[in-house]
Amino acid sequence: MTGACQGACLGTNAFSNPKNKKNVLFLVIDDLNTWLLSNPDRYTGKVIAPNILKFAKSGLVFMQNFTASPKCSPSRTAFLSGVAPWRSGIYENGMDTTQSAALKGIPPMPMFFKNNGYYVAGSGKIGHGYPKNNKE
Repeated sequence: MTGACQGACLGTNAFSNPKNKKNVLFLVIDDLNTWLLSNPDRYTGKVIAPNILKFAKSGLVFMQNFTASPKCSPSRTAFLSGVAPWRSGIYENGMDTTQSAALKGIPPMPMFFKNNGYYVAGSGKIGHGYPKNNKE
């Protein structure tokens, strides 16, 4: 999502009219893929998640996934910003995302929601390598 597309892609009406504001629960589980769902014995003793299959059946599970980059940081940056690595210039892990001209002024997805009146909470490493507060 580019800065211009973010509002439209996420539903401009939901942000401009508080009556239309939708509840959003967005869970991203990194390094825990759908193999668990097709073979529950794969992670036996490693992952204790008795309700994950039940939860998966109640929601939407993406079984064919693709990434913007085979490396962590460029893929996560693209995911959070909507800017592809070939536009942002973020091709490697450990690159400084604040130095990308293409990312200037584009808040990460959680900040976009927060700036539009949503309560945002997060944990883990999805934003690892991407600034939590990109106001440039």
